[in-house]
Amino acid sequence: QTVAAGAINVASVTLLKNGKPVVTGIQQLVGVDDDGIYGPKTQAAVKEFQKELIAGGYLPSGSDDGIWGQQTDDAFRKYVNNNVSFTSVN
Repeated sequence: QTVAAGAINVASVTLLKNGKPVVTGIQQLVGVDDDGIYGPKTQAAVKEFQKELIAGGYLPSGSDDGIWGQQTDDAFRKYVNNNVSFTSVN
């Protein structure tokens, strides 16, 4: 697996609003059904996503908790700014 994004325009996806996760945007990013429910599938996909960010040096080791918060969002934005090519998780 590689860090996601697929066919979506990552710059236009809102992942945090007022410090809280925007579930459908996160789901689109990590490649799970965007049903708006931050359930076990979304959490597992975010955790895998975080592992990729850790492997790339964008998140500190041990940060793979499956929660999309400010730290994960900041790491993802740094990843995007480094012009890394994306492929879909699925």
